Amino acid sequence: MTAEENKQYQKEWKRKNPEKIRQYRKGWYKRYSEKIKQSRREWYALHCEEERQDRKVRYYLNPEKVKQRVKEWIVSHPVRFKEILDKANQKRKNAWDKWIAETFVNMKECVVCGCNKSFSERLVWHHVDPASKIIIFKPNITIFSVYRYRSFNETNKILYLKEAEKCVRLCSSCHRKVHAGKVFLPAEIISKFQLEGVV
Repeated sequence: MTAEENKQYQKEWKRKNPEKIRQYRKGWYKRYSEKIKQSRREWYALHCEEERQDRKVRYYLNPEKVKQRVKEWIVSHPVRFKEILDKANQKRKNAWDKWIAETFVNMKECVVCGCNKSFSERLVWHHVDPASKIIIFKPNITIFSVYRYRSFNETNKILYLKEAEKCVRLCSSCHRKVHAGKVFLPAEIISKFQLEGVV
């Protein structure tokens, strides 16, 4: 077989066996991944230090210029920006929902009617003493109203937990009735909060 025929044969074999080639490349990369990463790190350390320093001067030492470029990018790429923003918002909301479900796993029942609802059905928090509310935004906006729009970090989680200590869980129906004065919280719950100094 001549060199030209061998070249043609290899080309034809690759065309007929793309899956085998993919598997071979995947296995090869898995075997030598550490060497590849090390080689890349060495190359970047050798060739990109000057570029990194230049980038630092151009961007990090010129925050106003960075802000201006970001604004220009947002204006010129509105659809892409909306996709990125929606993805980030959904990720944050999912993180909050998961944390609340895990943290308050034993609080899935309404304390008045006893109905069992999941957190996806939004049992609501009710302040036993309305005067103990910590207002974040006016009028009358607490952490419970805006938690899914706030950063998912330790500071906001602590704020949420502190506010939850002053509350009980009610279904939406009982919550409306309590505020209308048609239904009252159980006496043992009021006594418990009085002992804890919340009321």
